[in-house]
Amino acid sequence: MPCAAVDDICPLERSLYQDVDGRGFQLEFTAPKVNAAEVVCSATITHPERGTVFQFDFSFGSGGYVQPFVQQRTATEDGVHHAVHFFDKDLQTTDPGSPAPPYLLIEGLGPADWYGPQGDYARRLPVGTPLWKLADCGDSPPAVRPACALFLKTLYDRKDPL
Repeated sequence: MPCAAVDDICPLERSLYQDVDGRGFQLEFTAPKVNAAEVVCSATITHPERGTVFQFDFSFGSGGYVQPFVQQRTATEDGVHHAVHFFDKDLQTTDPGSPAPPYLLIEGLGPADWYGPQGDYARRLPVGTPLWKLADCGDSPPAVRPACALFLKTLYDRKDPL
């Protein structure tokens, strides 16, 4: 499915992003791979030569501050989060509701990759901290808890601050 058709219909939990630098990295969001109430969906960064680079769980901050973030599923350090920033087609900040935003940025990927467990691969083909562009949408409906999609919609449809 071409990107133009994807922009208006693809939910985040079925979206596939590519690095805008065209270096071959892909970021795919899927249904949650862990059974935890705070996990909205999962995300995986892959590369044709490196294979799986990162596996993340996507969540929101707690309390009055809602900041989307990803946390490495295989992190050796608890509490390491990478803030996720979403952008519309004009590169203005937007919310991660449905449909999936056209662009996103994950803070701190470069250092996490460079100093991570993949060693030489990270030195030869570093992921850096790229801007990601929505490229495609999964064909099958997401197998997510219905409350997750409703949570995203309700949260970003609110007119009053949390």
